[in-house]
Amino acid sequence: MAFFDFIDLKFNNMVAQIQNYLRSVFNRSDESFSNASPFGQVVSVEQEIYQQNVIYQKNVVRNFIIDEADNQKAIRNLARIGGHNPTRAITSTGSLRLKLKSGIDIYNDIAGGKIKINDKTKLKNKSNGLIYTIRFGNDSQIFELSQNQDIYLNLVQGSYETYTFTGDGELNQSFSVNVSVGATIDNFDVEVLYNNQPVTIRDAMYDMLRNEQACYIRTGMNGGVDVYFGNGDFGFIPNPGVLISVTYLLTDGTAGIILTPQTNDWQWIDDVTDMNLQSVNMENTFDVYVDKQIGFASDGETTDFTKAVMPYLSRNFVLATPSQYIYTLKRLSLFSKVNVYNTLDDNNFENDNKI
Repeated sequence: MAFFDFIDLKFNNMVAQIQNYLRSVFNRSDESFSNASPFGQVVSVEQEIYQQNVIYQKNVVRNFIIDEADNQKAIRNLARIGGHNPTRAITSTGSLRLKLKSGIDIYNDIAGGKIKINDKTKLKNKSNGLIYTIRFGNDSQIFELSQNQDIYLNLVQGSYETYTFTGDGELNQSFSVNVSVGATIDNFDVEVLYNNQPVTIRDAMYDMLRNEQACYIRTGMNGGVDVYFGNGDFGFIPNPGVLISVTYLLTDGTAGIILTPQTNDWQWIDDVTDMNLQSVNMENTFDVYVDKQIGFASDGETTDFTKAVMPYLSRNFVLATPSQYIYTLKRLSLFSKVNVYNTLDDNNFENDNKI
């Protein structure tokens, strides 16, 4: 009973074919199938749904092609499937200088004349409202106070969080660290602990040695990061029940850059203590200056950059061909244009001595 042409995929033509068929069967006029009639309203709704489905399907198909994709999540997923690891945001860094205010009686006002500052002590910048974190090479530091000697503190923008997983003993275990919408994990500041022991982070699976306590990290398809472990031949296999913790820095990227620093523009969020473990009022005790400008930050790859760099992706992790050099140099984000060529491909044999 082929009363319409299914080869014709235009819905308007199909509607016309249906109406012609119904007019001939029921001997009705066009008025019975107008938008004022129940049948016409049903067909109109079906037409809108059909058109939206077609638009959605065409959009899905288009986002499977990296050159035509315009959805950020789709582009990132295609990059991951293709072997490219999109660069995340990079936090701004700098340092602060603490100078005792005049009139402070060191030994009477501060027990022991010393203060203890813990690693990852958080401050808030009053001007931009963002969180910054003090970083040491150990858990804490004790500073002896003097009117003639200032205190210098390394600073990164953002705050640290820890996500904990449990190993299951399977080969090639992977864990996804998810963050809230709009939050970004710093591209470099990620630490993985296995049973409270540090895990070496490699670039890829084939960089891990046999049973080496190592892993590799990729930018997550849904935000955050994905952590991958090995299979015994490349990297180790986490035992079942063992705790795996991932500590990472959540950053605001270029928003954390401070171009015009102000004196005493900081609010201490975490406590700093004296030798009696009593909290010290840092804002009343010290003048705080920015010593090294807080900058050198990035918001990570744009979708346009990811689409542009994908064709030059290298899969063998060496610099051998022009496309591999282009890929590596483009990821540095230092050059507006990169042109790499091989002189060995030159047909002018007078230049055979070129390298």
